[in-house]
Amino acid sequence: MRKILFLTTQFNHGGVERSLIEACKALDPTKYDITLFLRNDKTKLVGMLPDYVKVIVNRDGHYYRRPKAVFYQAASVLLRPLNAKKSEAYAKKLAAFVYECKIDNPRKRFFRREHFDVVVSYTVHLCTEMALRIGGDRHYVFFHSEEADFHRDITSRAFPEYDKIVAVGPGVEVLLRENFPQFGDKIIQLCNYIDAPKIWALAKDVPQDVSDEKKRGRLVLATSARVEKEKGYLLAVEAAKLLREQNVDFVWFFLGDGSERQNVEKLIARYGLEDHIRMKGFVMNPYAYMSACDIYVHPAYLEAQPLAIMEAIVLGKAIVSTDSLGGKAVLNGGEKGLLVSQNAPAIAEGILKFLRQPELKASFENRYTPEDNEREKKEYAAQWDALLSD
Repeated sequence: MRKILFLTTQFNHGGVERSLIEACKALDPTKYDITLFLRNDKTKLVGMLPDYVKVIVNRDGHYYRRPKAVFYQAASVLLRPLNAKKSEAYAKKLAAFVYECKIDNPRKRFFRREHFDVVVSYTVHLCTEMALRIGGDRHYVFFHSEEADFHRDITSRAFPEYDKIVAVGPGVEVLLRENFPQFGDKIIQLCNYIDAPKIWALAKDVPQDVSDEKKRGRLVLATSARVEKEKGYLLAVEAAKLLREQNVDFVWFFLGDGSERQNVEKLIARYGLEDHIRMKGFVMNPYAYMSACDIYVHPAYLEAQPLAIMEAIVLGKAIVSTDSLGGKAVLNGGEKGLLVSQNAPAIAEGILKFLRQPELKASFENRYTPEDNEREKKEYAAQWDALLSD
């Protein structure tokens, strides 16, 4: 049995976490002994993992309380009014010490005597350097961004040490090959997979608030993503304002949470859109909302391989998406949904286009079949098996 270790930052919400769940489900537990290490204790989605995955949560984050850290911090503060250069030097020593603790202490605490066949950094951040400290025959890193400069300081140091650099979609593979040509022989592609039968089962019941809005004869829109700048929720609010100005009677469900939530809520209030936008926060089952909506809208600026769009395709939805790298890839350049520019007027116009041309909207709906899913499932499992057996 091959020992596999995955490392990632958290398991709270988001496409990266859901894609890792599907990866673990695709692996045969009679062939692979799977361990997942989480760098922090945000663990909302851990219960969705198969029970054969061993989960280790790092709860030791008090590095600034260690004697050496306390000394460096005190020296930096006390010397600040006396000697700025020495103060800055101690501040740098503090930062370097804490960083070293973050990337090496998990190895000392959990993996000192462990050796794995494959160690996988499933996200590019501290885990990428942490993974290289852990004993393994092979080390792989996954790249989930459409920005080549995503944590460039870490990738420039770590990529040379990895055996494989895995792009999560065709656009990401092109991006990596263009920006890291020196690693061309290491770069491979492994696309995400959607568990359609599970999603179909979860999507069966129409939420009461959606049902109430449909009884009013309103157009129902949905967006599912973390509420972060790159996901374009502010663009969605601006687009909603334009739809109201066009006298469209609609309600738009925002499914997700994140650091931008307060800013999004302020803009909703500023435009008086409380009757048109419902911020649902983190929803454990967003598929019921996505399935019940009339149009799924994805307004993101940055996407690598957006699971939410893939899920909307599985649910048979007509989709309006901005032309992010991942949006273009998943919608196959516009074959599977409308691609629009990354601005509010374009998003609003995409929605209006579906309303004006119901036959166009219908042409995008209900095209995904169980046969498609069965084929994708087999291909996905085979790709993982080939990667981990290499």
